[in-house]
Amino acid sequence: GNRIARNQGLLSKSNKQSTLNSLKQVVLAGGANNHQREIVYREVELSDHRHFVILFRDHRLQYRAIYTYISDTDIIEKLHGIGPQIIKEIMIEKFYKYNSGSKQFSNIPIKHFSIQCDAVVIHNDFWQKKLLNMKY
Repeated sequence: GNRIARNQGLLSKSNKQSTLNSLKQVVLAGGANNHQREIVYREVELSDHRHFVILFRDHRLQYRAIYTYISDTDIIEKLHGIGPQIIKEIMIEKFYKYNSGSKQFSNIPIKHFSIQCDAVVIHNDFWQKKLLNMKY
């Protein structure tokens, strides 16, 4: 019985609040980002998904889009922003975890999506291609 309870704990864990915190404190902090932050905030708050992943342009961590993670398919799907409609694991160059205490994203040495992942950077090739389904 213990293993089932532990798995349900993983499934019910949500990073919604820490995602909203990271948007406010780091990713889209400051007055210049108010408008975009409000839009993204609303998208996240209205979503019934439990796990969100931020897409950064590169290692300098500039915000591009917000995605939802669908654990049974191992893809992340775009909720709002600029980037591919879906992101698969093979497209990802780096995985990041947000630390609410230090208000920083740190690179985590994983190879696959997991609920500990809060943000990603995709390989540059996927930015170079004329990406279809881009929504502005």
